[in-house]
Amino acid sequence: MDYFKILNLSREPFSNSPEPNFFFQSPTHVRCLQKLELAIRLRRGLNVVMGRVGTGKTTLCRHLIAQFAQANEEADAVETHLLMDPAFSTPLEFLSTVALGFGINGKRKRRTGPDPDVTDWQLKENIKNYLFTKGVGEKKIVVLLIDEGQKLPDFCLEILREFLNYETNENKLLQIVIFGQPEFQQLLNRMENVADRVNLVHMLEPLSFKETRGLIQFRLNQASEPGHIPALFTRPALLAIYQATGGYPRKIITLCHQVMLAMIIQNRSKAGWFLVRSCASRLAIADTTWRPRSLRRAALLAILAGFLVLLAIHPPLTDWVKGLSLPALKTAPIKTAVTPAPEAPSTPAAPGTSGTDPASTAAKTSDSATTPAPATPGAPATPANATPPGVQAAAPAA
Repeated sequence: MDYFKILNLSREPFSNSPEPNFFFQSPTHVRCLQKLELAIRLRRGLNVVMGRVGTGKTTLCRHLIAQFAQANEEADAVETHLLMDPAFSTPLEFLSTVALGFGINGKRKRRTGPDPDVTDWQLKENIKNYLFTKGVGEKKIVVLLIDEGQKLPDFCLEILREFLNYETNENKLLQIVIFGQPEFQQLLNRMENVADRVNLVHMLEPLSFKETRGLIQFRLNQASEPGHIPALFTRPALLAIYQATGGYPRKIITLCHQVMLAMIIQNRSKAGWFLVRSCASRLAIADTTWRPRSLRRAALLAILAGFLVLLAIHPPLTDWVKGLSLPALKTAPIKTAVTPAPEAPSTPAAPGTSGTDPASTAAKTSDSATTPAPATPGAPATPANATPPGVQAAAPAA
């Protein structure tokens, strides 16, 4: 069933195949393409493009091949060769596959194994002669594109480094572009002699919300008839798609495809926030990027922002809000529990003595005798040398 025809589309908009016609030229992908084309035209040698799973590395590679194929230039024509799966077990297997890709005769296919009568040195010489013929004799630029570069063994990188030694006094004869995941950086860290020869390292980043919205709209435009572009996603739905996918193109395409299928099953013409959320919860991407609490918080903030806009636009509504009488909150008195201070332990008196220290008692009596009491309003002043009441004056010494 062609489900896209039910939604007034001429073709499938969210195919998971790397179709060059559906390549969305986001700023990060356009910058990468420009850097790669410039490096290849200048024959700079080895270039590396890294990105996480689903950032569009394979689509970028296919678009680069299509872009060079459409160029009608007599001079500096670019000849591209794509190597899909570089997980080789022996150097001879890798060299045989590269030679087969270049069209060098006398080499068997990879599945049947390399020719046992051909050595590594013979294969390298054949490849070198081929590059000199193309680069010097025919004035062509030979490009070797390697996808899934994180699978390359160390000996393959060493052979690629030897290929970079095939050069003239002006430029290198073989241009190499490796597309890989961030794990490829570990290979470069282990092999400094290869890392020193890298001309360009570009890191692909996920799309922003604006770019995510542009990607979805671009694919709908490509799959629709001119002048009949359906609006299948509301703005809250686009926000939910971005938050559920994190801006990764592959996840965006997968989620949009599931949402469109749900629209057909539920007989809807437009997808909203909750439909996108329900579809995302059933996908594997929901385990790592879907956060319902964050989405609910964002929805509440959006509702609050819309309410504030209504208050600013409609002054009568503001007066109505001010006129609302809200019940006063009753606060109960707070009771504080007072904990009595623990009593100091009493020290038992020595036999034959009382529990009070005579020296401390005499000192307290002396202090109280010499310290005047605070004056009471309306009472007669007491002289400084007067004897306090209740204390007997000492008799003069004889």
